[in-house]
Amino acid sequence: MKSKLNYRILPVILSLGIFASCNFESYISISFLEIQNLLRSKEKKGILFPATIRLEVSGSESCEKDKGKITDYVNDYLIEPGEGVCINDSDKMKTYLQIEGKVKMVNDESLLQNDIHLVSFSTFEKDKEIKVALHLNSNSFYSISAFSQREFWSKL
Repeated sequence: MKSKLNYRILPVILSLGIFASCNFESYISISFLEIQNLLRSKEKKGILFPATIRLEVSGSESCEKDKGKITDYVNDYLIEPGEGVCINDSDKMKTYLQIEGKVKMVNDESLLQNDIHLVSFSTFEKDKEIKVALHLNSNSFYSISAFSQREFWSKL
């Protein structure tokens, strides 16, 4: 049986006001068995894990109208991206553009040197412990933030 670890990543950067008027969420499923296999590998390599990102948008109508354009833009920063879907969260009274894709985990950080993807991970062993590091590409993050702001919020 595969053990899974589910992370909900809400980057600390958000609390600093990068997305002044919108929210970004990411959900990633990581298999412990696959992490162990990656660490045991003698070669530098990476593996992919399923991920979901959600960008808060100004409303359902705007989301449906512009989701193709936004999805195309955001997909440049995801691995194997899917089609964007508009999600209404009636409890929070918010609308999100949700996109499925994959994120990469590598066993050598040098493999991420020229990586443009929004989020990636590296794993390594230190002091007999398995460590997993989150890499948030700030250029990709700022680019998506600015694009979302321009396309969804400046029209209000």
